Parts: sequence; C-alpha cells; structure tokens
Amino acid sequence: MNSNMTETYTKDLSIVISLFNEEESLPELISWIEKVMKTEGYRYEVIMVDDGSTDTCGTIADDYAHHPQELAATIQSVKTLYPDRYVIAVFQPHLYSRTRDFADDFARVLSEMDEVVLLPIYPAREEPIVGVTSEWLMGRLGDEVKKVLAEPNVVGKYLRLRLKQCLAKGQNVVVLTMGAGDIDQQVEDIKRNLTYKIL
Repeated sequence: MNSNMTETYTKDLSIVISLFNEEESLPELISWIEKVMKTEGYRYEVIMVDDGSTDTCGTIADDYAHHPQELAATIQSVKTLYPDRYVIAVFQPHLYSRTRDFADDFARVLSEMDEVVLLPIYPAREEPIVGVTSEWLMGRLGDEVKKVLAEPNVVGKYLRLRLKQCLAKGQNVVVLTMGAGDIDQQVEDIKRNLTYKIL
C-alpha cells in the first residue's frame, strides 16, 4: 500500500477505498485499513472473511463507529468492498443523549443497510431518558430496510438463522457490528454461529 494513501487518510474509509489500486488484493486492503484504524485509536477489525478457502460462510467486520458520520463512512466502505453482499448491520447505540440528539441521522444512515439488528442502548455514564430506546430509534428507520430488536445473548443465533435463509436464496452475507459499548464481546459468538460446520 503506497505512502500516498497514509498521507491522505482522514478517518474516512471511503477515501481509502477511492485511493485503492485495483491491482492490489482485497486481503491487503483489509490489512492496511485495520492497521491504520488501530493506529488512529479505533476498534476496527475484519474478524472473518468468506473467501471460499475456509469453513466460514459469512464475513464479519467489527467497528468502533458510534456517531452518524462514522457509521456512514464505515457503511459506505463495507458496501464498496463487498458490493454484491447482503449486509446486516448489528448496531449498539451509545448513550441515551446521543441517540436522542442524532436519532434522525442514525435512522437515515442505518436505513442504507439491507438489514439492521438493534441492541439495547449502552448507557455508559448516563441514566435512561424517558422514551429514548432502541425500539424508539427503530421506528424511525425506513420501511424498506428489514429491522429487528435483539438482546446481546441471542444475536449470534439470530444471525445464524438469517444466514441460512440468505444462503438458501443464493445471497452471501456480511455482518457489520458497530458501537462503542460492549458489542465487541458478542463477536466471538457471532463467529461461532457463522460457520459451515454447524449449519
């Protein structure tokens, strides 16, 4: 990956994609993105890649994004990397106040996904705000996107079911987990559920 890309990087993955030399391999691009994101203090990692050479049947990417602009950049980049995949976003909103203040922006960005799984809001230091819940946010998403609410402990099983359904339709899947709370703790369970061996 050339130094030009490092100098031009501005925390927007879409810029990385636009500068990517098509002659270079996808694994190299993914590796480079991970390295830069970690250097910048982000949690970004491609956990599992379905490239036909392993016992996986879904690609998983985990990202620290928790602001609408960050979500938009990550989503755009994933859709560019995997243009023909069915993308399921698993999003854990972070803070009640942020969810309330940016609800319309979150809804607009998430509505670009094929499917959205919303986890309960991660409160961090905040007390609940009356009426501000993931169910409330889900109601703002567009009608065209499939959307569900889920508790963290059932996400893996739900995605396993959806993966079976998508594969039956000939759709390859990318699961994109996003949030600044503890959503990363669900990644290993999701990974266990997205394998050929247990389907």
